[in-house]
Amino acid sequence: MVTNTAGTAARELATQQTHFLRKTLSGVNGNGTFTIGIAPSGAQILRITTAGRNASGMTGGTATVSFGTAASVALWFAANTTPVTTTGITPVLMIASASALLTADTTLVAVIAGTPTGGAVDVIIEYAPNI
Repeated sequence: MVTNTAGTAARELATQQTHFLRKTLSGVNGNGTFTIGIAPSGAQILRITTAGRNASGMTGGTATVSFGTAASVALWFAANTTPVTTTGITPVLMIASASALLTADTTLVAVIAGTPTGGAVDVIIEYAPNI
């Protein structure tokens, strides 16, 4: 049964293919740290993409987003409005100096700030497992 609830263990298919974690973030939930999912040890983060689910992504306030791990919430992308206030698919420009290789099962998070009050954005984090 599909619940759109993050699991408690990393998912890893036994074949060579790109894996992804996807979660919808709602502006109605306001500010907070939201778990996207858990990626397995040895995974290499490939890219982060957002997709506005309505005409303007998150609305109200000046919504910003950061992406990273539970231990370092802005590891790959720090507080910017574009990924959560833009319609359609938006590639996130990851911080080049940040390590994208996971050394343990790792909880991936998005931090929403700027007090949004509406709208919604899908977050997709793609990774290659170490198979």
